[in-house]
Amino acid sequence: FQPQLTQSYAKGNHERTEELMLNMTKISYILFCIISIPIIVEVKYLLNLWLGNVIPDYTEPFVFLTVVIMGLGLFHTSITQTFLATGKLKSFQIITSLIICAILPISWFLLKNGTSPTSVYIVTLIVYFVNWVVCLFLLHGTFKFSVKRYVRMVGECLILTSIALALSFVLHSTIQVPILRILSILCIELIVMVFLMSRLGITRIRK
Repeated sequence: FQPQLTQSYAKGNHERTEELMLNMTKISYILFCIISIPIIVEVKYLLNLWLGNVIPDYTEPFVFLTVVIMGLGLFHTSITQTFLATGKLKSFQIITSLIICAILPISWFLLKNGTSPTSVYIVTLIVYFVNWVVCLFLLHGTFKFSVKRYVRMVGECLILTSIALALSFVLHSTIQVPILRILSILCIELIVMVFLMSRLGITRIRK
């Protein structure tokens, strides 16, 4: 997507640039969900395969929160790539760097005061979310795209994720054989994601 974003913005074709940004977000998020949702649903079984019967404390919530943080990061990536296309990076880099750096002192303060190790991941998730919102409006100040349309697309992605998760947990509770269960979840993910991708719409972009 990056060369096309740069080319479209340089030509002043902002409508095409916006469509590329939205399509990049949709496609990358859907592909991510196909891999990550089975991991979330089958985390205990996968950890047993990897680590045996002795699973360190907090491993399961660490895995879950890491996957969620990575999913949120995908929304930020499309904004970053579009910012790169504009070439106006100075204020963007300074502000985002300061926000991300806040993770360290906040996490240190919480751990020093006896909070759970998962608090570090929760702080990271919150800071990433704040950073994403700030970056969204920074980009809008540089490139006038439809924030309402972008937010609606994010909402549709979250609805998609909820449906896929619900179906996966139904399979998880009804199929007893682990390998068959994982394969079934992967199959249902592919079907649901392909169907819902057609509902979300990957816009045909004119050159």
